[in-house]
Amino acid sequence: YGGEEMSVILPDSAGEATFDVAEKIRKAIEALEMVYKDQALRVTVSIGLSSFPMDGSDPISLIGKADQALYESKHNGRNRVSRSVPYSG
Repeated sequence: YGGEEMSVILPDSAGEATFDVAEKIRKAIEALEMVYKDQALRVTVSIGLSSFPMDGSDPISLIGKADQALYESKHNGRNRVSRSVPYSG
């Protein structure tokens, strides 16, 4: 999406299925070991989720909700997946 942020669009996916995909991505990145100048590096990611139409019906609303959830992930310890609005379905 920009800078160090990215977006993943999952058509026909919502609720727990979306959360499960995000969690798989988070775990895969956490498990990676990269080497730079003979130094082993590990990274983690914080992920924010939003879903159409419950979190918004246009791109700006959906991005805003995902961004809000991303900051919730960062605020609550990083290396986690969060939603701005709990899924109820």
